[in-house]
Formats: sequence, C-alpha cells, structure tokens
Amino acid sequence: MFASNDQKELAKANLHEVYELAKNDTNIHLEEYDESHDLQTEDNEVGRYLVMAQIKNDQDPLKWWDVNKSQFLILAQLARKYLCIQATLGASERVFSDAGLIMSSKRTSMKEDLFEALIFLKRNGDLVGVGEMFS
Repeated sequence: MFASNDQKELAKANLHEVYELAKNDTNIHLEEYDESHDLQTEDNEVGRYLVMAQIKNDQDPLKWWDVNKSQFLILAQLARKYLCIQATLGASERVFSDAGLIMSSKRTSMKEDLFEALIFLKRNGDLVGVGEMFS
C-alpha cells in the first residue's frame, strides 16, 4: 500500500473538487457525448471510478483511460490533461548556469552576439569539435 487511508480520503476529496470544476469548465468539451449518455451517470463518474478495481503497476494508465473514456467522459479528459509527460526545467537551468559562468562582473561589457556564441559553444561544443575547450 502506497498511501494511508487519510491520504486516500484527501485524494478522493480533491478528485471530487477537480471534477466539479472541470464539469463547469468551458474548456472541457464532451466530444464523445451522445444522446444515450445518461446525465445521472455523468454526475456519478467519480463514484463509479473510485469503486472500480485498481490497475496493476505494470499496466499503462493512459491505455486504460483510452479504453474506458466512454464510461468517464469528463474524468478521461482530466486524465489526458494531468497524466501527460511533465515538462522539465533541466536544460534551461543548465543554460542559465553556463551563462552565469561565462558572464562575470569582469565581463559585463561583452557584446551580446559574442555572449550568445559562447553559450552555444558551451552547450554544443562536442558537435562542432571544440567541446574540450569548455570542459
């Protein structure tokens, strides 16, 4: 078990809250909505989802949502939104770190294009054969 009962209850409460917000959000479109979809079951999506068996650790949650999206119209859209690949700041942080190493108080009069060229060479030096100069 990965979460305590208190953590699970908090997650359920948060899920209900996010669901209610998404249900009223104009950016959430029910493109799979058809006339046979019962509005009563729509209001109970969270409840139906919470009583379902959990998927196994080796299963892909995105595939599960793709298969079950017709049962959970709003929750499936929330899953697509929140289960996507998360952005990372690693590369940009390294560039700023390199910039801090190149631009010092003694080099404040450096021309912008020279500064950009040095940053480029620091990040791509191996590709152009000058990587060992910046190690």
